Amino acid sequence: MSLEDLKTIVKEAPLSRVVGQYLPLKKNGHYYTALCPFHSDSNPSLIVNDQRKMFMCFACDTGGDVITFVQKYKNIDFLDSLREISKILGLDFNSFNLGKKEKNPKLENAKKLLEIVSKIYFSIGKEGSSHHFGDFTKDRELPKNWVETFQIGFSRNRSTINNYIETFENLKTKNILQKLALELGLIKRDRNNPNKFYDTFRDRIIFPIWDQFGSVQGFTSRAIHPNQKPKYLNSPASFLFDKKNLLYPLHLSKPKMREKDQVIICEGNMDAIALHKNGFKNSIAIMGTSLGDSSLNLIKNITRNIFLCLDNDPAGLKATKKINNQFMSIGIIPNFIDLGPYKDPDEFLTKEGNLAFEEKIKSSAPFLDKMINDLTSKSEEGDTEGKISILNKVFEVISPLGKDLSATERIISIAKKLGFQSNPLKIEESYITYLQGIKTPHNALSKKPSTPPPIQKQEVEKNLLPKSAKQKVHIPRSERAFIKIASQHPELLLSHDFSEILDLVVNTEVQRYISRLRNLIYEIEDREYHSFVEGLMMGEETPIEIKEIVGAALYQLAPRSVEEKVRNRFFSDIKIELKRDSLKRDKKSFLEKLKQLSSDEEIKNIMNQLYKIENDLQSLKSQKAHI
Repeated sequence: MSLEDLKTIVKEAPLSRVVGQYLPLKKNGHYYTALCPFHSDSNPSLIVNDQRKMFMCFACDTGGDVITFVQKYKNIDFLDSLREISKILGLDFNSFNLGKKEKNPKLENAKKLLEIVSKIYFSIGKEGSSHHFGDFTKDRELPKNWVETFQIGFSRNRSTINNYIETFENLKTKNILQKLALELGLIKRDRNNPNKFYDTFRDRIIFPIWDQFGSVQGFTSRAIHPNQKPKYLNSPASFLFDKKNLLYPLHLSKPKMREKDQVIICEGNMDAIALHKNGFKNSIAIMGTSLGDSSLNLIKNITRNIFLCLDNDPAGLKATKKINNQFMSIGIIPNFIDLGPYKDPDEFLTKEGNLAFEEKIKSSAPFLDKMINDLTSKSEEGDTEGKISILNKVFEVISPLGKDLSATERIISIAKKLGFQSNPLKIEESYITYLQGIKTPHNALSKKPSTPPPIQKQEVEKNLLPKSAKQKVHIPRSERAFIKIASQHPELLLSHDFSEILDLVVNTEVQRYISRLRNLIYEIEDREYHSFVEGLMMGEETPIEIKEIVGAALYQLAPRSVEEKVRNRFFSDIKIELKRDSLKRDKKSFLEKLKQLSSDEEIKNIMNQLYKIENDLQSLKSQKAHI
């Protein structure tokens, strides 16, 4: 996995889990508080917010993400902070390829094509030309706002996507798009004429499938006619579409998963949509019958409170067992939501409502205990061989937990319940022997990460700068203000005064950040702004001194639009502040020179310069008063 993969995993982990290793945290509603380690703090002023994935101290105006916190707290560089966080999260830092990942043109083109195709399907559904689409949304009680949230679309019984590609006059562009569309399973080649193509999805309800960031990776489609086969048709496996590592709709569910510190796992798009519609927005649906390592890691680092709510049929129960074992192999014991007698969450919610479902969540118990109860209920009094057989089956269902205390405690308790008179240590030895006799497939996630002891602040040598730490970047107060206001109101950077102000900035790192910020505005939509700036913050090249200012700005992110009067005031203020800082630097430089001079002529020259600087400072002060 790449450096980007590691940053993604780190970003998804609860911030409090990392910060809590360095500072004692106190729960305060939906966030935590602590004494700020970045200034002399006697009244807890540091806020750690898992939902926003950011920390903020309003006393010293410092904020940022998890990497910024560790970099600043430990006074180490970017990669060393990732190594520290990996240790806390139980990740093998050395298994990640830390080389810089270059943009892949094929990947970028594929993402753009999928986004366009998704919009085409959505617009067809939205225009209302198909009564089938209207009937589906009406039967499923999906008003327009929910159809829009999940971008549900429709494919006509014609080759809409292939026809779109055919509109490109440039032959090279057309060939590239056709090849991509074939590989992504959007179109198929005509068997009778290899030079002709047709759409894969025809006469179907279309559900775009996103990755955790909301980027379309492929589609799931539902038939609208009784004779259509199959009823559900997915995009084929490709370099983008990997069912095991896609969770629907994780990008919408993550905030609520963090807020509630729990996740409901179901199967099927409509089950996930029904759960969201009924207020259970911490729900995700699997795309297959098991989870990939990446999906397990993502869920584990968001929450360890798992509620399995798959279909109430033999296939659903089989998938539940498989996923339950996967979680147990990483030390998590999921709960089971029993939907009986209904077949799935959608039907349950339609018949019983959300309050009844809430009760089901509250009364849920570990799926492991359900499997154990199913086995032990078959025990017969006095049948020793039968009891041994049952105990061995219990060993089998508990074995994914390995030697975990929750496994051995259950084993001893069940042995007593079955009527075994053996010493508990003997029972435990039998279980250990059983574990040694089974072959466990290699799984990078099978080792339960050990939680390191809290790291004390005293471990950090305050007067010793680690060799890996970069030289401190000094940012004047005026430039700090410029970074903050520009991050909160980037549209200000589109003003014709921008170049003049940037010329007044002395720090090259600040110039680089502001310039990159300005370029972002031309490239992205408003809704993408926050995540893109977070991406700049997570970059290795951004100095920690800028990260903490940007972090504080994002935590207090103001509305995007600014009135013209406020805009003009901002530019006037920032020009004055930047000029004043520049004059003060010049004044300090001249005063230093003055100490070294002996010639009357040279001294007179410097004194004239200082006199002019004082006049300019007074003039700026007067301008400030009249704004």
